[in-house]
Amino acid sequence: MQALKKSFSAEQGLDGVGLKASRDGISLAGARALLYSHVAMEMQRRQLFHQLGEDLARAILAQSGRHAGFNDAQLVFQTHTFDDDAERMFEAQYALLATSGFGRFDVLDLTVNTSARAVHARVRCHASPEAESHRRLFGSASTPACCHLVGYSTGWSSRVTSVRVLTVETHCIAKGDEYCEFETLPYGDAMGAEAALWKRAFESTSSSLAQQLRDKLETIERQMETITAQAADLARLSTPILQISDDVLVLPVIGTVDSARVTSMVESLMEEIVRRRASGVVIDVTGVAVLDSATASHLIGMVRAVRLLGSQAVLSGISPSMSQILVTQGIELGEIPTHRTLQDAVRFIDRRRR
Repeated sequence: MQALKKSFSAEQGLDGVGLKASRDGISLAGARALLYSHVAMEMQRRQLFHQLGEDLARAILAQSGRHAGFNDAQLVFQTHTFDDDAERMFEAQYALLATSGFGRFDVLDLTVNTSARAVHARVRCHASPEAESHRRLFGSASTPACCHLVGYSTGWSSRVTSVRVLTVETHCIAKGDEYCEFETLPYGDAMGAEAALWKRAFESTSSSLAQQLRDKLETIERQMETITAQAADLARLSTPILQISDDVLVLPVIGTVDSARVTSMVESLMEEIVRRRASGVVIDVTGVAVLDSATASHLIGMVRAVRLLGSQAVLSGISPSMSQILVTQGIELGEIPTHRTLQDAVRFIDRRRR
């Protein structure tokens, strides 16, 4: 087992990096800093992954992390000196991350030679809140999940070394590994599928991210249009209009009756009355889930619409329990003929016609 070069944990503090508390709040190297529970980050991750998809969410989190790492390094090095010790400057990020609650960091390997533009670091992270949150929210992941940490290390390391570098997560708790592990090296030297994953995240510019978001929204809008159309088709299929004689139609109403469904039923019924020249319509409510005042109001409106076309409208399927509810709630159906069975309603229309 390879010996650790150095370890950073929260209880060790920042060792002069510049995190301070005052009456006005927390500051990092004189700039305002924030401290909040992991719940806020967890909620942000859930919303991004659910609403934007994995690729776009990863790009947003990684790029925001890179900006945070680069900016934090800029602040620290404006107010603190490390005697031009590149490795100490590089390691300072892990002290800051550990104190900020991002886990415990063990440096396994570190080589920084800015003059030769040679950078290589391998760091192990224990108890990453990002990985733990991702596994808690979505279960086991197929790809590394510490997007912010990858971005933060990439940004900080680039600022310290003045070399274009890339941090790659090679192991991740979210994937079922025992720990998270990161490797930082020059951008061009990062190869393989894992490096390609993070390069795609960082190479998505702000304009392409906006375009991806627009494409995503357009896709969602098309899906919503399809769902709406399918719902309308389903509503029509769920209220078939039957012709039981030359000029008598039956509309069986099943399930819950709301204003949107009534509108669809009335439109279909009006078309069929005109097309088939129906003189009588039986609206059968045997299958209605609940007959309350709102449902009764919808049915009365449907009967009035039928009468406007000169057809006789009759309600059937009124059970004793429905009658009791109507009486209890004081619901009046007016002069609408009602019958207990469909057969009784059809016979009533035949008598009226004769």
